[in-house]
Amino acid sequence: MAVRPGSGIVCATLAIASGSATDPEGLPGCAHFTEHAFFSGSRRLPSAAVVAEVIGALGGVFDAVTHRDYALFHIKAPAGTERAILDIVSDLRLHPLLSDREMDKQRSAVQHEIRMFGEQSQRGVRELAGLALYGDTPVGRSPLGDSRVIDRLTVDHARQFLEHAAGPERTALVVVGDVDEKSVTALARDTLGQETRREDRWSRANGSFLPPASLWRTMASRGVVGCWAVPGVGYTATHREMQCLRLFNTVVGGSASSRLSQKIRDEQGLSYRVRSILEPLADVGGLLTLFTCELDGLRQILSTVRDVLDEALTDGISDRELARARAMTKGIYAREREDSAVHARLLALELFRRGRFTSQHGESSLLDSISAEEVVDVARRTLSADAGRCAVVGPDVSVADLPKLGHEWAVSPLHPRPDRL
Repeated sequence: MAVRPGSGIVCATLAIASGSATDPEGLPGCAHFTEHAFFSGSRRLPSAAVVAEVIGALGGVFDAVTHRDYALFHIKAPAGTERAILDIVSDLRLHPLLSDREMDKQRSAVQHEIRMFGEQSQRGVRELAGLALYGDTPVGRSPLGDSRVIDRLTVDHARQFLEHAAGPERTALVVVGDVDEKSVTALARDTLGQETRREDRWSRANGSFLPPASLWRTMASRGVVGCWAVPGVGYTATHREMQCLRLFNTVVGGSASSRLSQKIRDEQGLSYRVRSILEPLADVGGLLTLFTCELDGLRQILSTVRDVLDEALTDGISDRELARARAMTKGIYAREREDSAVHARLLALELFRRGRFTSQHGESSLLDSISAEEVVDVARRTLSADAGRCAVVGPDVSVADLPKLGHEWAVSPLHPRPDRL
């Protein structure tokens, strides 16, 4: 719980440490389908329309998201509504209705979401990067699922997922806002009960990296949206190691003043925006460099991205770059927690991944204790730069004409094949 006096808002987030990476075999999309089931009705609230009406009458909004590693469900409303919000969350979680009629409506919503995001190049290249790193596996596939499988998922699949992949040991309730801590803690215990805790709350879906192979997906586009994906580390790394990698990422490509941005955008003028992001999962992860460019600029961008990363790993980073990265990382920590829903998500993930909450003062002290040498040492040990691979969404081209990267290119279909249909 995070008490924020004067904010005038309360947000209750139910977090489940099971996402699409724990989809049952042959059922990609089961976690996403179950996410939609959550707000589709309960014993007291018999339909999605009634749920929306009751939350709206409180002046609130609700939303949910499915990630590879987790699912989140939150209700945000004005302060003073915490009892009503927790009652709703409790009823939806403990007494889901899961009627065939309501789930048929949600099935249509899931299918629409898959089609809508399937038309977005930016989303598509992130999903393609997952396939390039981990293959056509639960860890590598899109969390949205496969439209052909969604058609045959039933309420029983959703019920089984909730029972087996979202038990009490993998569930956390986080409340953020203008509330009284003691009263809300008592309310939560009364509504959801006392949770049985275990040391390891993370639902681990094992992932492994493929040998390097780059993927191209054809979409109606004149330019390309690309990603250079380097295998990295997941949350099996220590918190200190993860902070070192965040600092390294900021220097290399994680800000507008990064080496990649200066080189590719400011000096070469090849991309309007180029940035790198860390994408750690439970036990695997990657460093992804995302960019847009014209087709004839792809070869030079890929060459520059590889050179910049190799240079940082070989020659290190300067104290000046580290100081700037520290300041940016501290700023991100503070800004991300301005929104109560984002704050609640971060608290839940800290609990799942580390078993404890961080503080701004503690994180600031940790960052200040990290040297440039340690940052680069961790990056060298955890990033496999020589195993990088490319994922590109762009116009129809011949694979033979694509840049030579030391491994093969393959054309990826829009919808990877599920295990079983």
